Amino acid sequence: MRGRMYRAKEGKQPGGRALYGYHLAEGNHIVNEEEAKVVQMVFGFLTNEEMTLRGIQKKLNGMGIPTRNGTTFWQHSVLHRMVRDRAYTGEWYYNKTTSKPPKSKDNSLSQKTKPKEMWVPAPIPAIISHETFDSAQRQLARNAELCDRNIQRQYLLSGLIKCGKCGYSYNARTMRDTIYYTCNSKLGHVNAVSCKSPGIRGDIIEPLVCDSVKKLLSQPKLIIEQMEARASGIGGSDYLQESLKTVGQNLRKRICRLTSCWRLTPLVRSTQSY
Repeated sequence: MRGRMYRAKEGKQPGGRALYGYHLAEGNHIVNEEEAKVVQMVFGFLTNEEMTLRGIQKKLNGMGIPTRNGTTFWQHSVLHRMVRDRAYTGEWYYNKTTSKPPKSKDNSLSQKTKPKEMWVPAPIPAIISHETFDSAQRQLARNAELCDRNIQRQYLLSGLIKCGKCGYSYNARTMRDTIYYTCNSKLGHVNAVSCKSPGIRGDIIEPLVCDSVKKLLSQPKLIIEQMEARASGIGGSDYLQESLKTVGQNLRKRICRLTSCWRLTPLVRSTQSY
């Protein structure tokens, strides 16, 4: 670890893959001209043409521009990380993240950011200017505002249902006055191959979930017993406290959705004592 820190303080990347847009030569970041053009194109679509990330994703996939892995399908998450990464302005840091327990179905590790005082700065060649990066962040904020403003109705379970086949979330849409929940993978945003899972009618799944939530809220001891059983296997009391906090936050969000969509005032009153 000391050797890695020493190399990082010299401005070199100690190991791993270089950020998209660069390649490594003896630990030094060298601009990859072809990839750098794609990075500049993405920021240009965002700042100059005021496109959304979904629109940029569709544009790149339609142009057939290859990713670093050689495929021609760009993931929305990859583009999101790209336009949020200040390293493209020349500010790269080592020791910025660490692994945290997996949450996905495949048990793959995810990353969390360390406190900033632990980061080791290592300047690298810039691909975009600070002004372009800041402009991109402002456009992302505007896109988020416009997205919220354009929602014509709130759906009770949008983003909360997970597909049993591919693991992606279900989103909702209304067709001929009927709500349908459909796997996000079917829209071509998250995978080159569309998921085959069928859609679910809202008038069938929403009452089932509502009844389940009401039954769960009427048995708070059951929630605590389940969390204690999980905590005894992994993480101990710290895991229990963190999980209970997460459960509480999620329940509050869902109760807000229930009250805004269905105006279930008695349900809210019944939960206030918990």
